[in-house]
Amino acid sequence: MSRLDIHGILLGIIVLTLAFIIATLFIFPKSRQEAIKDVYESYVSIMSKAKESDSLYASGGGVILDKDKGIILTLAHIVNPQDSGIPMGAASEATPEISAIIGGEKLPARILYREKPDIVILKANIPPEIRYRVKNASFANSEILDWDDVCAWGEPLDTPSVSCGIISQKRYRVPEIPQLEELKGVWLIQTDSAINTGNSGGPLFLVRGKYAGKIIGIVNMRATFEGIAFAIRSDTLRGVFGRTICKKELSRFHALCR
Repeated sequence: MSRLDIHGILLGIIVLTLAFIIATLFIFPKSRQEAIKDVYESYVSIMSKAKESDSLYASGGGVILDKDKGIILTLAHIVNPQDSGIPMGAASEATPEISAIIGGEKLPARILYREKPDIVILKANIPPEIRYRVKNASFANSEILDWDDVCAWGEPLDTPSVSCGIISQKRYRVPEIPQLEELKGVWLIQTDSAINTGNSGGPLFLVRGKYAGKIIGIVNMRATFEGIAFAIRSDTLRGVFGRTICKKELSRFHALCR
């Protein structure tokens, strides 16, 4: 067999391999179960309590943005329900003790950045033996949304659980309600997924089509009423991170930094 024939065979194998990968990603997207499992591998349980006390402040969810650097996204009212003493862009002595359960292990975490609306970036030291069990969260631009099927991971009973529904409204603007002052004017996603206390900070993600397993919002229990719930849109997060974490902590190649 000539060298030219060998090169032709190798090229054919490469083309077939690429075709199979493309077909797998776009023609045969993830199943609902695969999407739920996929997002769970980037999910983090968050707990906070008063310093030098066993009193639990709050619990909720979060997602891993960079497992190598230990960068985690969650919401401010989880790590400090009263929002007292957390200045914008920094931690504070008044900040409670924060724990992140990652890959089944409870790890101490600290605040890197506090940004509006109700967003906190945490940092935890994730040991190498835990990193292989978890993955970085994968986001999609919330502008692609239709009335899609979605699910949300959270801690409604202080243990990870998932609930599913549909997108009820793609762009919901918070009305002028005193308890939602920080979210005033912010565009949210409305969903009929069952969202309860403990779901805050958890991911809202797609479970159908080529974007199955992609996160399109972060659930916010403050903006929740009977039978309906809301999540901060991924495009809102992108705008917030462009001012801080994208420049200092995350690569420009991260989905939320583009």
